[in-house]
Amino acid sequence: LLRQCYAKIFEAGTPAIVTDWATAELVKASANAFLALKISFINAMAEVCEASGADVHQLADALGHDIRIGRAGLGPGLGFGGGCLPKDLRGFMARAGELGAD
Repeated sequence: LLRQCYAKIFEAGTPAIVTDWATAELVKASANAFLALKISFINAMAEVCEASGADVHQLADALGHDIRIGRAGLGPGLGFGGGCLPKDLRGFMARAGELGAD
């Protein structure tokens, strides 16, 4: 049923990953945790750039050329805007605690 609903998206090349519930839940939570890490990192680099006179936007562009890092998500500023990221991070930490992996 989902493949029918999203047929055009799949035809455009979007991958479909079929997994169990626990893995799917952790994919969402860990993606948001990683995004928070990137935002926090570039904000910390912005502080160092400000102190040294460097340009954080040029720094982010240079880092973005490393395919292991990528440019997406490396924008300094208000990193935790909206309600989802902080809520999802708290949920991820709570679930890790429930599993004894905190």
